Formats: sequence, structure tokens, C-alpha cells
Amino acid sequence: MEESDGYGYGIWLIPKSSCGSFIVDTYNSYPFKNHITVMCMMTKQMAQFAYMNLFNKFADNTVKGYVNTCFQDLNDSDYGNNKENESYSAYSAGVNINIPEWENILEKLKDFKNKGSFPKVPHMSLIYSDSSINPVIIDFVKSKELIRIGESFEASFHLVDINDSRPWKWKILS
Repeated sequence: MEESDGYGYGIWLIPKSSCGSFIVDTYNSYPFKNHITVMCMMTKQMAQFAYMNLFNKFADNTVKGYVNTCFQDLNDSDYGNNKENESYSAYSAGVNINIPEWENILEKLKDFKNKGSFPKVPHMSLIYSDSSINPVIIDFVKSKELIRIGESFEASFHLVDINDSRPWKWKILS
């Protein structure tokens, strides 16, 4: 993987509905596109190959998803918390997601497992910050049920450039 300030190139699932977008737009200094990372930390070429590989299995480019946790601090999850390299995306809060097709997605991408990173748990990061997320914000979003357990959505696959540490600079390529 070539050197980058962000997460390289990758593949996202982007909800077709507004699931989580109010939180993104309200609680971030600079909003970004709400998404579920399928893979990241890839070269552009490997991400393109992986993205095209998904079309053999998912011809309509759509999968269903469900929120399966309350809004929470995600910093104990996986690659979203790089405390040694403080960046605009070093800390995050959001929800874990159930994607019924997740195992099929991973199976389709098994040839790319050493070419990038998969999240340990599918999740939708809705707030990014360069410092710890204020627990008052997490509690407030949770109390207002701005995103609810069981909320369902359809999402489509997208090739993305996430080479910047600033989430609002991330680009959807296709």
C-alpha cells in the first residue's frame, strides 16, 4: 500500500435512504457521506478489481442492512482509532450494522484479503473527530433516537478514494 494520510482506496456501501445522514450533517464540523466500509487500505488498482469482482455476485449492486446497536463510541472497534497519528478521523461514533449478505461479500472478496483491510464488524461511522467524542453528544443522539436499532435500509457498492485524513475530502469514484 502506498503511503497515505487516510485509508487508501476502498469499497463502501452507501445507504440509499437518509439512514444516519441527519447525525452526519448535524454533529460534524464538515459533513461527509455516511457509509459502511467494506474494504480500505488498498491501492487504486486493487480496489478497482475488488469492486468489479462484486458485480459478479451482486448484479443489482444493492444489499440490505439493519442497524443492530445503539449509537456508540466506536473507538474500541478497529482501524478507526489511530491514537498515535492524530487525524480528523482518529475517533468515531456510530452504529454497528447487520448486513445479511456480509459473509457472501467477504467470500467474493477472499482473493483480496491480503490486499487491504476489512472491518472486524460492519459499522456506520456517523461522527469523526480528531479528539475523543464527547459522551454527552453520544448520550443525546441515543436519547433522541436519531438512529434506531432495527432501522433498515438498502445500500449500494461504491469505489472510493479515502486517501485524506479529513472525511469531508473523501471521494466517491463510482
